[in-house]
Amino acid sequence: MSSVMSAELRDVMRALIAGYDGSVARLVRTASTRDEVSQRLQQFKGVGPKTTEIFLREVPDALIGTD
Repeated sequence: MSSVMSAELRDVMRALIAGYDGSVARLVRTASTRDEVSQRLQQFKGVGPKTTEIFLREVPDALIGTD
């Protein structure tokens, strides 16, 4: 089980590096809306609506779209 989780985490990190220079902050700052952040996060393997909802609770609106 842990090897599967490790492989999924590696896949997510590769996608984050490729799409957002390895930065979750960049993912948030380059999105124009909260919904766009949610959609971007859910494109990562293993990240669904609930995980996104929990993550977005901690993201201030002022950070979204600041890049």
